[in-house]
Amino acid sequence: MVRTESLYLTRGVFTKVQTVVPYVRVQHIDTRRSAFERVLGLSTLVVYTAGSRGADVTVPGLLPDTAEDLQSRLERLAIESEDEDAV
Repeated sequence: MVRTESLYLTRGVFTKVQTVVPYVRVQHIDTRRSAFERVLGLSTLVVYTAGSRGADVTVPGLLPDTAEDLQSRLERLAIESEDEDAV
């Protein structure tokens, strides 16, 4: 869920994991499509964050157009938050 100051993700079936990514911590955002995803017509959005090694968030199973739209929206929100302090 895209909110005003952060990206909120909830995933999992048996174990729920909630991730909050403040836009001020976003380094860059990529979309990628593995061979398997291309066959299924899907894409994955990857949000790289400032912080410890391997600090990235993936959003798999998106339609390519949806992934690109979300990438553009998150990039805009990250740029707008550049003047804020990181928590």
